[in-house]
Amino acid sequence: MKIVGLFSKLEQKVGFKLAGVDSRIVKDLEGLNIQLEEIKKDDSIGILILSEDIYNMNKKDFDAMKKSRYPLLQII
Repeated sequence: MKIVGLFSKLEQKVGFKLAGVDSRIVKDLEGLNIQLEEIKKDDSIGILILSEDIYNMNKKDFDAMKKSRYPLLQII
């Protein structure tokens, strides 16, 4: 299982990238929706790490994802 991180700040991305996490930068809601569609299609992703501001961009979809088994969401 893979771990993916969605962040709004470069510092967060770099920190998690050094730990081996597939880290991605999201700038706006459109970019977030594109990333979410890719993540939902990939069954190998087990954990999704989000910064709090990314979570606040689209709480509705993330709350729906919490009800599914995978990926497990972790908000930092």
